[in-house]
Amino acid sequence: MMIRLRLTLLYSGILIATLFVFGSAVYGVLYRTLRLQADNQLTDTLNSIEPEIRSTMNKQGEIDYTPPLSDRDSFQAAGVFVQFWLPEYEYPILLSPNFGHYYTSLDHRSLNADHEIFTTVWIHDTPMRVATRPLEIDGQIVGHLQAAVSLQTIDDATTKLSVILLVGGGLAVLSSFLLGNWLASRALRPISRITETAQAIVAADDLNLRVPDDGPQDELGSLVTTINQMLERIGKLFHTQRRFTADISHELRTPLTAIQGHVELIERFGHDAGSIAAIKAEVNRMIALVGDLLLLAQADTGRYTLNHGSVELSTLMLETYNRAQVLNQRGVKLVLGEVDHLVVEGDAERLKQLLSNLIVNAFKYTEPDGTVTLTLEHVDRWAEIKVADTGIGIPAEHLPHIFTRFYRVDEARARSAGGSGLGLSIALWIAEAHHGTLTVESEVGKGTTFTLRLPLNHQGENK
Repeated sequence: MMIRLRLTLLYSGILIATLFVFGSAVYGVLYRTLRLQADNQLTDTLNSIEPEIRSTMNKQGEIDYTPPLSDRDSFQAAGVFVQFWLPEYEYPILLSPNFGHYYTSLDHRSLNADHEIFTTVWIHDTPMRVATRPLEIDGQIVGHLQAAVSLQTIDDATTKLSVILLVGGGLAVLSSFLLGNWLASRALRPISRITETAQAIVAADDLNLRVPDDGPQDELGSLVTTINQMLERIGKLFHTQRRFTADISHELRTPLTAIQGHVELIERFGHDAGSIAAIKAEVNRMIALVGDLLLLAQADTGRYTLNHGSVELSTLMLETYNRAQVLNQRGVKLVLGEVDHLVVEGDAERLKQLLSNLIVNAFKYTEPDGTVTLTLEHVDRWAEIKVADTGIGIPAEHLPHIFTRFYRVDEARARSAGGSGLGLSIALWIAEAHHGTLTVESEVGKGTTFTLRLPLNHQGENK
């Protein structure tokens, strides 16, 4: 069953229940009020007649004379019929003229009552409300007064009310069903748009499609906005994934192609030291690339665990500096600037890897007569490490993407330098895994500065 139909039925069901309760209450209150008015009318009639009846009786409860009651306005106008029954009489001795010659008890079951009671009976197919009151003299019941009034008017009024409630309620339910269906359809329209957009995305394989968002910013409007933002993010991730797959394929194809070429040379011309060395270099490049990919994959899934401990950054920087001197194949000048003695909590090997990636990146884009400078300073509660070079710099439009995997500012130069495009991505992950930050500032033609900030532990003050 569709949600729209279920909502419509729910609205209609609630309305039906409300109308039923309201109609029953109105019907019950009206019927009870009208019947109470009839009972009050009968009580007033008996109260006005009883003194005159008593005045016609002696102390033994015998009738001395019959009072003339037929001229009473209450009998002529109100439609009240009164009988007075004595135990020894077969017929009532007092009759009101407005009910004809009716000598049967209005309610014979009540003639033995010892207190006033009200009953409803049918006489000549007419509903009658009957009040029966025992008449006492000196504590003895000597007879019963019975007064009756027709309930036909009350039944007619309640019947008309029932028809009005049923017809009006039916029209209200029908209107509510139609209106509820329209309102539900309108309220669920954004969901229909979401469904249509999702189907279109599946059919066209196009993540650039968006759900139209021209309605009010209510709950569904917020849902549409959230879904559009989600589609935007999924589109970017999908695009990144495609590019990531293409870059991996390219990165692996290049060394494999080189290896294949050198293997063919060896097969054709025999053993060649140059070819063997080239194959080893390409294999090492592939091993490094696969290692970087594995590290990032483990980091993405949260399965990589850092070996935390106290790390003296000054010692770590000195070790990295000495190692970088060996990796410096282009003759770039590496300078160790100001170094404070600071201690942080972290994984020493991963921090070395971070600094090495930054230094190697600086070497690639710095001319042989350029300089790469390393510094370590205490800034507030942070240890701030800077790797600054005097290289070619990075254009401003590339800075926001510099930490993206496989992103290169200069494709040809980066590939020729042997880079995989993952070094800076790994460096950023290591910085964030240590609750730190890694930022970059650059100016074309003047150089680039990477700034790593790591939180100091309680022992990390400047000595």
